[in-house]
Amino acid sequence: MKNGKLGAVELVRTSGYKMLDAAAIKALKDGEQYWPLPEAWDMESYTILGHFVYSLYGYSLR
Repeated sequence: MKNGKLGAVELVRTSGYKMLDAAAIKALKDGEQYWPLPEAWDMESYTILGHFVYSLYGYSLR
């Protein structure tokens, strides 16, 4: 959001593991407070699409 707070979080694609999906959402929420949006952008919110990659013993899960 414009003030640096996290808005809505949406899980677009599951990892197939509820525990990993919940951990990714928690990581985003725990990272709050984010930097506020610059006034020059003249936006109330900004949408970011990203993904988490989990690795255990050399195996990756996206």
